[in-house]
Amino acid sequence: MKFVDAQGRVEKFQAKMAASSTYKKKPKKTAFGSNMAQKTLKEMLTETKSKSTRK
Repeated sequence: MKFVDAQGRVEKFQAKMAASSTYKKKPKKTAFGSNMAQKTLKEMLTETKSKSTRK
C-alpha cells in the first residue's frame, strides 16, 4: 500500500528540519542572571554578620 501526501506535510516537515539545523541553542541563564558560583548558607550568613558589624 502506498501513502499519498495530499496536504504537503512531508515537504513542510523537511523544510522545518532544514531550518532547524542552523539553529544554535542559547545558554541558560542562572536564577540571578550572573555566572557567579553559588554560595552556601554558611557563607551567606557570615557575610551578612560581617556587614552588620561594620555599621
